[in-house]
Amino acid sequence: MKDLNKGLIRVESQVDKGAVRFATEAIKWLQKDIRSSWWKHAPSPEGNAPAVQTGNLDSAIKNGMGQGRDLGGRFASQENIKVMFLTINTDLGDRPMGRANYAQELETEMNRPFVEPSLRRLKAEGQWLAKRYITIR
Repeated sequence: MKDLNKGLIRVESQVDKGAVRFATEAIKWLQKDIRSSWWKHAPSPEGNAPAVQTGNLDSAIKNGMGQGRDLGGRFASQENIKVMFLTINTDLGDRPMGRANYAQELETEMNRPFVEPSLRRLKAEGQWLAKRYITIR
């Protein structure tokens, strides 16, 4: 019974490490995909991602690497991370110019989606990422 217990812990540990690698790569992939979707000329047509004018929105996309949380929402050490974040807060971008966080307004009210299309693409890509990073040996 003792060997079985060690075996289960070893599998769980490997899955957890693979899941953290998977989540890390998924966050990086999502950040890169959003940034690659910007419309080339301002203003962008409705239904398309916004165009880059000042660069503030682009610089406001931050991956929360090193700021992972446990399932209770508390900051966690690398081995205990269960939740990772990608934040888009234009108040914290390089050029906020006194504007409030307008990322959600662009996405929903102004019909300039950039997060939802990337999330759909990540969903399609996620299976490949999971196979690549979550392995049990």
